[in-house]
Amino acid sequence: MSKLGRKMKRLSKDESWFEEIWEEFLDKIWYDPKYWIKARYKMLCRMIYWGWHMRWNWDFDALTIYDMLYRKLDRLYKEMRDNSHLDWNSDENNRRMRELREARELARRLMNNDYDMKAFYEVEERYGELKTWSEYLTNGLYRYHSEWPNDKEARKFYRRRDKHWLRVHKLHKNRFFELLNRNIEQWWD
Repeated sequence: MSKLGRKMKRLSKDESWFEEIWEEFLDKIWYDPKYWIKARYKMLCRMIYWGWHMRWNWDFDALTIYDMLYRKLDRLYKEMRDNSHLDWNSDENNRRMRELREARELARRLMNNDYDMKAFYEVEERYGELKTWSEYLTNGLYRYHSEWPNDKEARKFYRRRDKHWLRVHKLHKNRFFELLNRNIEQWWD
């Protein structure tokens, strides 16, 4: 055993436990150093990838689960498409690969979470820009006002489009979880 190994052995309290790990570590480095280095490099790359993409993933925000699922499904799809050797993912138009692509796209849409703003943008495109102003009240408070150029029609159109986009959001969410539930055990290599 090397000088470092003897020193580490003296530092450990439970010699049998530490010796077992130390021996395994030396075996991996000694017998297959390329594999060991490559595996550690890939692990480091995954840590950097997830750290970078999840840096805005707050613990109090449950909607960021879609972000994590999208990133995972995106990596899974690329791996299955490029490096896999299984029969089901050898063909891009296979049912499981199509459903994996669909789930990835739905996760991206749910991650962006702009369903509530689409109705607003449609109204602005059709009726013009929303004008807003605030009015100072005598008790130190403010009153906020907003209106579109053709306000009654625009509000009616907005409510109709908002209901539509909420239905679409619900449909996308249900379809996404249906795909996950049906295929999660099959999407692996």
